[in-house]
Amino acid sequence: MIFDAHAHAFPDSLAPHAIETLSASPRHGPIVPHTNGTVSGLRASMTAAGVRGAILCSIATKPAQVRKITDWSASLHSESPVLKSEISNPPPPASTLKSEISSLKSQISTLKSLKSEISSLKSQISNPVTSPSVPSPQSSPLIFPFASIHPDFDDPESECRRIASHGLRGIKFHPHYMNCAIDDPRTHRIARAAAAAGLAMTFHAGHDIAFPDTDLATPRALRELHDAIPTLRLQCCHLGGWKRWEESLEYLVGQPIYLETSYCLGYCPPDLLHRILTTHLPTHIQWGTDSPWQPHAADLALFRNLPIPDALKSAALSANTLRFLNLQDSS
Repeated sequence: MIFDAHAHAFPDSLAPHAIETLSASPRHGPIVPHTNGTVSGLRASMTAAGVRGAILCSIATKPAQVRKITDWSASLHSESPVLKSEISNPPPPASTLKSEISSLKSQISTLKSLKSEISSLKSQISNPVTSPSVPSPQSSPLIFPFASIHPDFDDPESECRRIASHGLRGIKFHPHYMNCAIDDPRTHRIARAAAAAGLAMTFHAGHDIAFPDTDLATPRALRELHDAIPTLRLQCCHLGGWKRWEESLEYLVGQPIYLETSYCLGYCPPDLLHRILTTHLPTHIQWGTDSPWQPHAADLALFRNLPIPDALKSAALSANTLRFLNLQDSS
């Protein structure tokens, strides 16, 4: 199973305007959307790349949006017993599969001698009995929506409890779009409320492609937040600081803080990228795309081609994000 640790989508009615506005805003270079910004567009991109699930991050840019985002996120929540079954019963190792394939080949050889049965099967295949189509629960990629709390929202504690009551697993905080630094007391209040409610929290980290360079989301401030609230499951996007990767290496690498890769492959200098990925805790590296701004298939190919251990790639693509979502043992 492959999981995208960082993606975005918007309600269908808002997606066209959101994509148009965001596409026109970058200051660090052009950005091109690779989906239409809707949830169905996100799922189509995931399906084409073989991605099983994604964390969908919303951003409240005004206090009045907070409850609406929580309600919309709850309506999208697609966690299911199917996923829990997949986690409990992962695919068998390659050696087991080879043995099963060998056994199947033997069975096929035996079946080939039964010409009449094969002929009958071919007839059934050519003329199937029509029946109503029932979508498989495994056919649609899973969405794990993260709600969002604006720093000026009046009661983050109550809203965190409401978010958790819907079965949602975390919240997104973007200092630039909220105009609130990570070391602001309002940010820490929200983080404490999230930790108390058992929620994870994901932060934009470093500079942002759409804004002038500022110190709103520094790796150092993220480290201070972690030290102040160590019980919070904390994810720092863009490997801890977009275009501030040296600071991420200094303040975040080696700490029990999740670092995801979105907008780093092709942006972060290769030597620095390799240092961060191979010196950080292997249990806390995640693959993410920032979809729709990066295409799933191409970004996944880039990640798989990195010169890092296969075990690290495997963990980053699956187990680490499941653990961040509290869907897998933290051991």
